[in-house]
Amino acid sequence: MSVKYAKLTDDKSIEEEVHISNGYATVPDDKPEPSRTRPSLFPTTGCLRYIRNPVCATVFIVIHTFCVGGLIVLPGAFFPVMALEKGFTETMVGLLFGIYAGTRVILIPFASVFSTKLGIKNCLTMSACFGSVSTILFGVLDYSPSGTPFIVLCFVVKVFEGIGMSISFLAMFTTAMTLFSKNRLIVIALMQNAISIGIMVFPAIGGFLYELGGFVIPFAIVGSLMLFNSFLMMLAIPPMESTPKKSNPSSVVPFLTNIYAMISAISQFYCLLTLGVYDATFSLHLKKTFDSTPAEIGVMFLVSPIGEFFIGLLVAAVLQKYSKLSPLAVLGCGSLMFVIALQLLGPNPFFNIPVSMPIVLVGAAIFGIGQGFTYVPASQMQIKVGLEVLGLPDDIETHNMISSLYVFTSSLGVAVGPVIGGAVVDVLGFPIGILPFSIIGIILVPLIISLHCYHWYKGTDMFSRKTTNRNDTEEKTPLL
Repeated sequence: MSVKYAKLTDDKSIEEEVHISNGYATVPDDKPEPSRTRPSLFPTTGCLRYIRNPVCATVFIVIHTFCVGGLIVLPGAFFPVMALEKGFTETMVGLLFGIYAGTRVILIPFASVFSTKLGIKNCLTMSACFGSVSTILFGVLDYSPSGTPFIVLCFVVKVFEGIGMSISFLAMFTTAMTLFSKNRLIVIALMQNAISIGIMVFPAIGGFLYELGGFVIPFAIVGSLMLFNSFLMMLAIPPMESTPKKSNPSSVVPFLTNIYAMISAISQFYCLLTLGVYDATFSLHLKKTFDSTPAEIGVMFLVSPIGEFFIGLLVAAVLQKYSKLSPLAVLGCGSLMFVIALQLLGPNPFFNIPVSMPIVLVGAAIFGIGQGFTYVPASQMQIKVGLEVLGLPDDIETHNMISSLYVFTSSLGVAVGPVIGGAVVDVLGFPIGILPFSIIGIILVPLIISLHCYHWYKGTDMFSRKTTNRNDTEEKTPLL
């Protein structure tokens, strides 16, 4: 039996249905759960819509991400030789390259605190301009005196460049999560692919420009491109004002200590750690083992990013379309791919695998596939933990917190991977030296399988909040 009744609330007549069962009337909740769908921030009318739209914003963000990723390796083809002539030692050169990523690791926790207060868009455009000018200034240092002045100025400018790029890197991911709520996984996949492609092609670009016009030209052209692109980003990205409210640090600790957020962060760190080892040591291994030419080495370095590009976009599209598919399972596949790839890149001498270029080529392809299986699922897991498990609001503060963890673990892996990998490979050689980096993957895979088995046995959703059944908490009013 059911009846209709009307009640007066704020001068509005609201008609609701009352279900009667066993002498009790069940009254539905007055306040339905709010929708998580947010309106688009892009304008639909006016002349500004021709540049301030999702396509232009995505293109300009991806271009900036491409340059930020490539700046790490831009001077690699020509700076070490030139620096040694102007008073650097080999240790100083390595420290200069590491300080760029190290600045990002140190600065990200602080940048996450003040970025929302200053405005994400303001942080993105201003820090991008600051980093671009620092890049141009680094090229001008060729005219400084050799010795101590040149060394000190190189470190100072590189630190400032790292500061600018750190803040812009964090703001880019926060912007992607905020502006593209429906397609954020696709945009994040494009950004990660842009970083990998930048790391792959910028040494060749830098070497070509250096041969063309000397030390200044590579930094002047790349810095000018980034400066112009910063102006375009300022036009294309709409304002993203954060809601004024008191800081709530209590949400940070549960997020950082959540087991799924920790697993995603460790998986992402593992991915960037092995990538740093791969980039720092693989080319020398090919030269020593197969006497490969620079062209052949360049082709080998194309294999991994190509696999990452297509697999990353495919994984993003699948996870976005099928939201019930567990990103944790995909992360487990990525960790397993890294373990397999590290056995084939050497190849592993303990498995009696023949040393041949086709096997190493397969290892490089599997390594790229592992990257594609890691970036997007790690990001989606952190989003699910924040929005679904902890129930945090889908706003810019939450996006900034998630982006901070994502960018910090990436920067940490990029910073320590080449240092640790280079030291271990120098002592043990490449085939044996890369094997210890399989340990993290060997630990992650059974851990992920155990978590899946636990939730399958319990019949629970790993990304759902523990809430009381709504049917059990509905208000029951006796009719008599």
